[in-house]
Amino acid sequence: MSRATQALLTIFYQLDHRKLRTVDFMRQMVSLGSTHPEGLVNKTEFRRGLEQHLGFTCSNDEFKELIRVVGGADELISTKELDRAMKKAARGEDVLVEEEVEEILDNAMLQVDTVMHISSMNATEGMYVARARWKGEDGKGPKTDARPGSMSGPAAEDCPIRQQLKLIGKKDTNVAVLSIIGRHGSGSEEELVGTCEIDVQDPKHHEVHILPLLKEGESTGATVRLRVKLKSPEIGALRKQASQVSLARSDSHIASIGSPRQKKDPEETQKRLDLLHQLHADKQKRLEDRRLREQEEYASRLQEEAQKLRSKSVKQADLCPRAAAERLYRDSKARQRRRREHQLNTYHEDEQVILRSKEENKRFFSKSHSEAANEMVSSVNAGNRLHDHALSKQMQLREKIKKKSEDEVREAKEMADRGASKRSSSTGSLTAQHRLYHQAMDNMKQQSELRRAKEAEEHLKFQKA
Repeated sequence: MSRATQALLTIFYQLDHRKLRTVDFMRQMVSLGSTHPEGLVNKTEFRRGLEQHLGFTCSNDEFKELIRVVGGADELISTKELDRAMKKAARGEDVLVEEEVEEILDNAMLQVDTVMHISSMNATEGMYVARARWKGEDGKGPKTDARPGSMSGPAAEDCPIRQQLKLIGKKDTNVAVLSIIGRHGSGSEEELVGTCEIDVQDPKHHEVHILPLLKEGESTGATVRLRVKLKSPEIGALRKQASQVSLARSDSHIASIGSPRQKKDPEETQKRLDLLHQLHADKQKRLEDRRLREQEEYASRLQEEAQKLRSKSVKQADLCPRAAAERLYRDSKARQRRRREHQLNTYHEDEQVILRSKEENKRFFSKSHSEAANEMVSSVNAGNRLHDHALSKQMQLREKIKKKSEDEVREAKEMADRGASKRSSSTGSLTAQHRLYHQAMDNMKQQSELRRAKEAEEHLKFQKA
C-alpha cells in the first residue's frame, strides 16, 4: 500500500469518526476572501485544514504524493476527487499503481575488454565491432566502435575493444548475446566471427573473465575478456513512469463517469466501516496496554530503589553532628601522623644510603693507598724520601741543562764549519756567522752561571731544613 493510500485511509476514518461529510469538511477549510469556485481548495488551505480540524500531519514527501492523487493541474483539490480517492482507499484499492515500476529490472552493461586469437587485421585490411542484444530479440542491438585486429608497439596485444554495451533491463529474459563482427576492406560487408551468451544475473559474470566464441555451436578458437555490470534505472525515470500510470488511471476514471454505476451494498460498506473501527480500537488498546506496562515498570523501579535505601544500615553516631565532627578531627590527625611517619622513614632511608656510600668510598680508597700509608708511618723515612727525591730532581735538571748546552755548542760549531768551508761572496755573510757564534757562546756561559747559582741556593735551603 502506497503512502498516499494510507493518508487517504486515515482521513476517511477521521471524517467518519467525527460524523463529518467531505463537503462540510471542504467548506470549513475555505478561508475568508477566497476567490476559488465552490468545491475547490488550494493545497495550502487543504494542509492547514487537515492539521486543525482532523489533527492529521504528514511529511512533505507524503503530502506531495497525496496532492498528486487528489490535485489537478492547477494544484486545486476538488471535493469530488477527494471523496472518490478516499472511497477507493476504503475499498482496499491502491490509488497509486507501483507494480509496473517494481517490474523494471536493472540495466545490463556489457564491458568488453579484449578479443583474442582472431586474425590480426590492420586498419586498412579490416576492423572488428562488438554487438549485444537480449536473447530472442530481433535486430542488431547496440554496437561498439570499430577496432583493428591487433595493436602494435611495445604493448602489442590482440583486438582491444575496451567499450561497454548498454542493454535496457527486461523481465522476460536475463540472457544477453554478444557477437563479434568482422568488416573486411573498406566496404560494409560483415562476417560473424563468433557469439557467446551471458547470464547477467549470474555473479560469476560480474567479475572479469574469459568466454569462448562459438559459431553455429562449434568453437572458433577465439575468446573474449569481459564482465557484466548491473545498473539500476534513475529514480527520476521511475517517478515519471509512476506519475504517468497514475494519470492514466485518472483519465480512465474520468471517462467512466458518464457510464452507469453499480449500486453498492450497504451491508458491505457497513462491514468495512466496522472493520476500520475495530482496527482503531485494537490499536488504542495496544497503546493503552503499553502505557500501563511502562507505568508498572516505573513503579517497580521506584520500589526497588526505596527498598535498597531502607536496607542500608545507618549508625546512630553517623547521624550526630558532634560525633561526626570529632570523627573528622581524629581522621585528620591520623592522616597527619601517617604523613609525618612517612617523611621520617624517607629521611632515615636517605641517611642509610649516604652512610653506605661513604663506607664504600673508604674501603675503595683504603685499598689503593694502603702501601703508601705504611711507608709514611715514620717521619725519618719521610724525610729521607723527600731528600732523595730532591737530589734525583736536581740530577735530572742538571743532565737536561748539560745536554741542551752541548747541543747548542755542537750546532754552533757545525754552523761555523759550514761557514768556513764555503766560500762566501761577501764579508757581510761571514760577519753574521761570527756574530751568531759569539751569541751562542755568551748564552751558554749565562746559563751555566745561572745553573751554578740555583744549585748553590738549593743546597743552602736543604742544609737549613
